[in-house]
Amino acid sequence: MKNNDFSKIIILILLNSFVSTQEIKQIVSNPLLNHQFPEIQSNDLPPIQTQSSDTNIILSKANKVIQSIDIPVPSAKKIIEQTRDTASNIKIPVANTKKVERLKFGLGFEFHMFLSAFVMEQGSPLGVYVPIETSGFLIEPALSYYSITSNRDWDESDYDDYESVSTNWSLVVGAFKLFEKEKLRFYAGARIGKSWSTYEETDSDDQESDATVLAPTVGVEYFISDNFSFGGEGMYSMISSENEEDEYTRTTKLTTLIPTFIVRFYF
Repeated sequence: MKNNDFSKIIILILLNSFVSTQEIKQIVSNPLLNHQFPEIQSNDLPPIQTQSSDTNIILSKANKVIQSIDIPVPSAKKIIEQTRDTASNIKIPVANTKKVERLKFGLGFEFHMFLSAFVMEQGSPLGVYVPIETSGFLIEPALSYYSITSNRDWDESDYDDYESVSTNWSLVVGAFKLFEKEKLRFYAGARIGKSWSTYEETDSDDQESDATVLAPTVGVEYFISDNFSFGGEGMYSMISSENEEDEYTRTTKLTTLIPTFIVRFYF
């Protein structure tokens, strides 16, 4: 509260005290005659003169004094503006609702459009995928394995029976950039890895070989739900191997365009 407000209050208190004192003096000087028993007032006594004119003069002077005091009263508009400014300066802590990116794992199975026998002969067996999704990228290791066993039994012949076993397994890792649109998700990148093969035959030396796999890949997924999708991809597979024999070195390069149907389930 400002000094002008205190001054106004003090002046009002003093004026009220002065007026009340004047009235009390009148009552004390003639309590019975003027208030309680006006009918027994003696005719010999001179009439009591009230001092209402003096009181009016005092109140008039007090009003002039009060009016001369300049006490600024803020307007309603100014009060609203001050309240708004004060509220705008109040900072209320808000919990951080930013979505935290987390790893999303899954499991996928592929189905080639080619016959299985043809695919395995070309060095691309069926595989199991482990998709790992994070921050707009998909990292997808894939493991594949197959083994072919062949037996030959001669009937009534001098030839010896024999058995051959051909085994192949591979490990590749794909890295892809994701592009999402509603329930569709496109991805593009490449798969790279290694494959290992062995060939065993009765009464023959075992043969072992390995190859490098590089396959640029594009594909698309359609999400039936948040956790289940199916889609297809095209993989341009390039496989190269180099085997050293006793008297020569054999180099093999195989290039194949393989369409693949993949089903993925995310946890």
